[in-house]
Amino acid sequence: VLDAPERFGRFMSHTTVAPKPMIGCEEELGALVNSWRGASEGRGEAILLVGEAGIGKLRIVAALNEELGTATSRITLQCSPIRQGTAFWPIATLLAEEAGFAPGDPPAAKLRKLETLFTDLSDDPQFAAALAGRAMGISDPAHPWPHQWTPQRERAQLMEMLQTACLLY
Repeated sequence: VLDAPERFGRFMSHTTVAPKPMIGCEEELGALVNSWRGASEGRGEAILLVGEAGIGKLRIVAALNEELGTATSRITLQCSPIRQGTAFWPIATLLAEEAGFAPGDPPAAKLRKLETLFTDLSDDPQFAAALAGRAMGISDPAHPWPHQWTPQRERAQLMEMLQTACLLY
């Protein structure tokens, strides 16, 4: 990625006010930095940051971003309480943004944009776009889903496709 637009999370302000200093989270921030370094050196790392509303989860992520600087690439996904019944909501939002969905795009255009997005991220971009589109609730009557899979099989295929795409990203 040479240049990516700055994205703001649902709670982040668009103001230029400096963030408040981190107080009492040095150990947690150190653990996050160490995990990032481990991942950068090839040791698989995943971090799930969970906590009550208002305790500073986004602030510690901002502090991590400040610590890492601009020489790294990272994606931050956020869940939403109003989307808790929508599987893969954060990923669907990211895919729609990365594919360049515009308001009013018909389903066929969205699927074409997904296929373009997956061109370098999948051996079969048309299948990847159809699978991701299906998970995102995008259906095009001109291109019906050809598989009669169980929801479990479809979810497993989606997870495998997303994992492959992440590795190629």
